[in-house]
Amino acid sequence: MTLHSPHLGEQVHHRALHEDNENWFDMHDTSFGGTGQKAPIADVDDGRLLWLENDFTCYVKKVQASSVASGNGAFTGETFEALLFTTKSTVETTRYLLTQGINYVLTRKPKQRPIEAVFGRVRYMCGGNDMLDARAVDGCFGPNCKIQVRKAT
Repeated sequence: MTLHSPHLGEQVHHRALHEDNENWFDMHDTSFGGTGQKAPIADVDDGRLLWLENDFTCYVKKVQASSVASGNGAFTGETFEALLFTTKSTVETTRYLLTQGINYVLTRKPKQRPIEAVFGRVRYMCGGNDMLDARAVDGCFGPNCKIQVRKAT
């Protein structure tokens, strides 16, 4: 390998991006072998949370900005926002649980399907309506789950 390659800077950039991607996917345990990031988080100031919140988020924003500026393969708007949203929600959810007395948190594979199933059932009970209002949801939940929605005063 020659150290005078005109593409060396680009190779280093791609390597750093690859390592960051490995760490992010490993923390979220999405079918990746692993780099040791899966240990439980027991401290609100855990280095992995700080890395996600600061380093990774800033790096992704820089990659997006430089990709847009150069016209080369930027994330789609939806992917970019989803990546930032997932990262931020992982950090905030973990910190919230730790401050509420949970001893440790595993950030792997957050379960969203039960929540989606509840909303799917509500939509189904309301005739497949995707534009639900509070009254329709109350009508579905009230009799089935014994949940009362407080009326705004």
